[in-house]
Amino acid sequence: PQGLLPESRFEVELRDVKFKVGNTTLLGLPKLHADRQSPELPIRSLHVGHSRSFGTSVETRWWLNRLLGLRQPEGTDGSLALDYYSDRGVGGGYDITYERENYFGSVSGYLIEDHGEDRLSRTRKDIDVPDDTRGLFKFQHRHFLPYSWQLTAEVSYLSDENFLEQFYRREFNVGKEQETLLYLKRIQDNWGLSLLGKTRINDFVDQVEELPTAEYHLMGQSLFNDRLTFYSDNQISRYRYRYDPDNAMSNPDDYFTYTGTRNELDMPLSAGSFKIVPFVA
Repeated sequence: PQGLLPESRFEVELRDVKFKVGNTTLLGLPKLHADRQSPELPIRSLHVGHSRSFGTSVETRWWLNRLLGLRQPEGTDGSLALDYYSDRGVGGGYDITYERENYFGSVSGYLIEDHGEDRLSRTRKDIDVPDDTRGLFKFQHRHFLPYSWQLTAEVSYLSDENFLEQFYRREFNVGKEQETLLYLKRIQDNWGLSLLGKTRINDFVDQVEELPTAEYHLMGQSLFNDRLTFYSDNQISRYRYRYDPDNAMSNPDDYFTYTGTRNELDMPLSAGSFKIVPFVA
């Protein structure tokens, strides 16, 4: 027929699709669908390089939902990593982020059979890896609950102390501390209440466990029709210092309790163009 088909009717379906390098099949798909907007190719990115730490590298990122043949939910983004390093080995992982009206978060993981040596700096190189199987798992979630409550949950597992610095250098340098915790807080008007539980699951990290810490803060509470203003900060914690077993300070690691309170009473006064605030704390 003459003329162009309507855009909505332009569709292509390919079966038994294979992605090859020479005669080697890297990926085979039973079906691939495309329309006028964009082909549903499963690959997101391809990076080829060479370095002294990894040798020749081929790093690929794939659309996770297209590999699984699923429709990607709104607010969700998922990718699969498949990598090859000539001096290290083959590795793979996933990275999923999600966001909804009342919560958001991410979950990621990576695993590699590493047959090389770590090179972390000019003076820290040719470092033996403790185990060929190396990787990480990380989960971060924040949920907005009724009555102004907010829940944050984090899990961070690393196979060894050098993995993050070698494979995720940027996150190691400027990223958030790797923690496993549960944090609940409520901030409303001029007061806030929080509960924090934090434990260590990476035994090679120096870290403080908090099981739990409770805090209450009150800011600028008016008393006697603004004649006085009250402030209060309160904390009680059950701490334990956890050290790397190779650290000379590895003992003792018993729990201890810390508590503190600070309370301030202000009496704002005006003297002409001056404002004076006598206080007791």
